[in-house]
Amino acid sequence: MKYIVATISVMRRAVVLAALTTAALAGPGAAVLFGQQPTTDPGGRAPRVRVDSIIVRGAVRQSEEELRALTALNVGDTVDFRGIQNAIKRLWATGNFKDVQVYADGPPGAQSAKLIVKVEEQAFLADVQFRGLEHLHGTSVTDTLGIKPATYFHPGRVVEAEARMRKQLVQKGFEVRKLTHHLEPMPEYPGESRLVFDVEEGSRVAIAEVDFEGNNMFKDDELRGALDTKKEGFLWFRGGQLDDARLTKDLKDNLPAFYGGNGYIDFQVLGDSVAVDEQTGKARLVIHVEEGPQYQLGNFDVHGNHRYPSEELKRYFDVQKGGLLSGLKFGSSKPDSIQVFDKTSFDAATQKIEQLYRNSGYLYAHVEPIIDKDTTPGKKVVNVSWEVQEGNPAYVAHVTITGNTFTHERVVREQVLLLPGDTYSEELLIQSYRNVQALGFFESPIPMPKIEPNDKGDVDITFEVKEKQTGSINFGTALGGGTGVAGFLGYDQPNLFGQAKAGHLRWEFGQFSNNLEASYTDPAIKQSLISGSLSLFSSRDRFFQFQEGARRRTGASVRFGLPVPSDRSGRTRFFLGYSLARTSYTQFEHSTNANLFGLPPGIQSTVTLNLVRNTLDSPLFPTVGTKQEIEADFSGGPLGGDARFNKY
Repeated sequence: MKYIVATISVMRRAVVLAALTTAALAGPGAAVLFGQQPTTDPGGRAPRVRVDSIIVRGAVRQSEEELRALTALNVGDTVDFRGIQNAIKRLWATGNFKDVQVYADGPPGAQSAKLIVKVEEQAFLADVQFRGLEHLHGTSVTDTLGIKPATYFHPGRVVEAEARMRKQLVQKGFEVRKLTHHLEPMPEYPGESRLVFDVEEGSRVAIAEVDFEGNNMFKDDELRGALDTKKEGFLWFRGGQLDDARLTKDLKDNLPAFYGGNGYIDFQVLGDSVAVDEQTGKARLVIHVEEGPQYQLGNFDVHGNHRYPSEELKRYFDVQKGGLLSGLKFGSSKPDSIQVFDKTSFDAATQKIEQLYRNSGYLYAHVEPIIDKDTTPGKKVVNVSWEVQEGNPAYVAHVTITGNTFTHERVVREQVLLLPGDTYSEELLIQSYRNVQALGFFESPIPMPKIEPNDKGDVDITFEVKEKQTGSINFGTALGGGTGVAGFLGYDQPNLFGQAKAGHLRWEFGQFSNNLEASYTDPAIKQSLISGSLSLFSSRDRFFQFQEGARRRTGASVRFGLPVPSDRSGRTRFFLGYSLARTSYTQFEHSTNANLFGLPPGIQSTVTLNLVRNTLDSPLFPTVGTKQEIEADFSGGPLGGDARFNKY
């Protein structure tokens, strides 16, 4: 007698778990109940049964031993319904089966039973093809999702692949008329199938015209300028593709912001339509709008503020509304005159006020913008205000660094501008984040710092980083008719010993060159604020175009740096350096030209002064920040040597 104790089927799209309340587990007369809680014994515990053996049926490509291992069930184990459920979940999680059933085979009331695991495997793929897909590489999508030959068919992954292909085609400006898939048996590979994606691409949708209906106060050209969606132009970067995401942003954000900035706060987009010419593939986009009335600014008040006076907060709206010239007292607007209400600037000023409070430690401050329309007939005026809820300032309780398995924690902490006990500042937190990322020692971008409030209202800050390979060995060779055999060998490590010390070594060799350079940089000598570097070099110039002689330059330089005291971020440093170099010339025997290579050796003694400010967020591929440098070189004079010049 067989009793089903659990079953799961992809065809039903649901997990059906049968309770272990069969006669084999609970005694004579017990019923098989699906989806119910198991019957318990008098002690209140779920019935259990001892596994005598495990039989696997239906396995084709996976061995019975592999499936038994997946279930995590062993002969001799005592299991209940939860153990069976977990075994089915493990099999189901592989995605390799479309049906899984588990039976208990034993006499009623027995304390032990034989478990039978019956499976039906998904189709095994021998090939993946795309039919009708012309403007997209389908494998770039399917390979990412693990849909490739020599794998099982996964319905969920295939559905996701279709959605991605459809989205990418639309982004490229092509409509998708059909996108389906099916499995084909492959006689040459018995038991295996070919997954075929059938695609029917439509014509490329290019926007030839963008028109508006319902606009009376602004011309179509003015509204077109507010959109990211543009009609096609003559140049290649104005393809005029119809992008759903871009159009959605235009309708929900850009157009309302444009009208709101001009006092039309009741503006709304009623709809849009696209008419496509099947012959040319050109489209006409029509956007239907309702402008509503224009509102003027009435009273403007601030309530609930204690940290900053109202007049100081109001200036944020005035400057935001009038730009830089307004802040410098330029412009024709008069403070006492009625002005058109600029909702876009009002919203931006609200965000700046909240940022001001967060930078001052008021992490929980909230500014509620209130817009009250005057309903008096014949009036179109709004009275606005800010309701400020300041709360108490938050302090930094702990700063934690995690994930740095090679880089010393001190190196990371030196880039963090917030210390325990400091008043929380969002501005300093963002700058700290950029400083840590600018080290270049961790995978980029690093996650944003976690901010976790504690029971006292203060915050714990955690920086999570992940180490990446930083050192590199470089080598190469070249063979040319003019240079002969040449090559180079180098080693660079910007994070020696995990302490941000940098080492550089490079040797270039060849018939006409033999150059060696080495340098060492310590950003914190003996863990102080002083940085230092030492470099050595010896080079022979590649004068292969001249037959008269050669030049060799050897020397060394040393450099020390200090942060500018007024710059808390530590990104502005003053450097003092000194270099000494000797240049010698060798004239070949057959040479008759002594103008250059007949000169005696010369010494160059140079002092260098540098002022550098670097706020870039990455040393290789920066996205924000700036770098400025001022340098002055003084050679000769009291420094000695044969060269006398200044360079700025």
